[in-house]
Amino acid sequence: MPGRIRSSTLREPGSLEARLFGSLDLSETCAACAAFAAERLGAVDAHIYLLEGASVRRAASARAASDGGAGDQSVPRPLARRVRDIAAGREPAVEESDGTLLVPVVGGEEVVAVLAVDGPVRSRDRDADLGAVTSLISPALGNALAFREACRRAEHLADLVETKSQFLNLAAHEVRGPLTVLMGYFSLLEDGSFGEVPLEMKAALPAINARILEMDQLITAMLETARLDDHRLELIFAEGDLGDLAAEAISRAEGSRSVGQALVLTGADSRVPVNVDRTRILLVIGHLIDNALKYSVEGTDVICRVRVEGGEAALDVVDTGVGIAEADLPVLFTRFGRVRRNPALHSVSGLGLGLFLAQQLARAHGGLITVASHEGQGSTFTLRLPVAR
Repeated sequence: MPGRIRSSTLREPGSLEARLFGSLDLSETCAACAAFAAERLGAVDAHIYLLEGASVRRAASARAASDGGAGDQSVPRPLARRVRDIAAGREPAVEESDGTLLVPVVGGEEVVAVLAVDGPVRSRDRDADLGAVTSLISPALGNALAFREACRRAEHLADLVETKSQFLNLAAHEVRGPLTVLMGYFSLLEDGSFGEVPLEMKAALPAINARILEMDQLITAMLETARLDDHRLELIFAEGDLGDLAAEAISRAEGSRSVGQALVLTGADSRVPVNVDRTRILLVIGHLIDNALKYSVEGTDVICRVRVEGGEAALDVVDTGVGIAEADLPVLFTRFGRVRRNPALHSVSGLGLGLFLAQQLARAHGGLITVASHEGQGSTFTLRLPVAR
C-alpha cells in the first residue's frame, strides 16, 4: 500500500519528491513526475501527456517500483481528443471505461498536462492521494515549462541582437565609404582647391560640415555598438588629462553649435589624470556634448566642468535645455532608447545609440555616466572615471 506523502521528504536527497524539483529540464521533470505518480499511487503505469498548442504528446511513462521511461511517443487520436477535452473542461478526474484515470495538471492559470494512471490505484483514499500527487506535479511541470519558454525567448532575443549587430555593421561600412569621399571633396572645396568659394556658399559651409560630422559620429556609434555586441571591442589604455580630453572634444564639436551658443570649459586649470583609451573617451565626451547641444534651448550655452570628487575624476556636461521627465529617465541609456513623451523632441535626429554606447564605453573604463534633470530646466550628465595613480 503506498504511503502518504510527507513534506519532509522533499528535503531528502534522492527521494522521488526531491527529484521532481531537481531539474528544470522538461524531459527529466516529466520522467520524474511519471515515476512519482506511479510509485505514490501504486498504479501499474503512469503517463504524462503534455499539451502543446493543439497537439498532445506523451512526454514520459513509468511503472510502479521501476524507473520512468521518457520519450516522444505517439498518442492514439481518441485518447488525444479526450485529453484535450479534459484540459478544456478542467474536470478534476475522469475514469475511462478501461480503468484509466485522466487527471488534469494545472500550471499557473491553465492546464498544461494530463496525468494518466493505468490499472487500479492501490490507495485507501484515491481522491486525496491524487490531489496530493498533482499538487506536487503541477508546480514541478510549471517550473520546467516556464524555464523552457524563458530559454526560447532568450534565444529569440539573442538572434535579434545578432541581427541588429550585423545590420549596424553592414550599414555603417556601406555608408562610411561614400561619406569619406564626401568629406574629401568638402575639404577641397573649403580650402579653395576648386577656386574661390562664393560668399553666399561660404555662409552654408559650417552647417554642411556640421551635418557631415554628425553623420560620421553616427556611423562610428553604429560600428562601436556592433563591436560591443560581437565582443570585439579592444581598449588601448594610456594616461591622459581629463581637461585636455574635454578641450579636444569641445574643439571637435564647435561646428555643431547653434547661432549665439557657446561651449564653455571650466575647471581644466588643474590636471585630472585618467588612464583611458583616448579615442573611446573622446567619443563618450563627444556624445554628451552633442546631446547637450541638440536639446538646449537655442542660443543657450553648454558648460563642461572638470573636477575631482570622492577620489574620482568627473566631467559634468550642463545644458539649459528642455530637460527630461522623470518617467523617461530609465530609457536614456538603453539601446535605441529615445525620449518620446515630449513633442518638442520628435524632430531631433538620431538612432538612440549615442548615450547607450557612451554608457557602455564608460563602464568598460571602470566608470559610469549619471544624469540629473528636470523637465523644462535642463540636464547635467556626469561622466565619472577612476583617477590614475
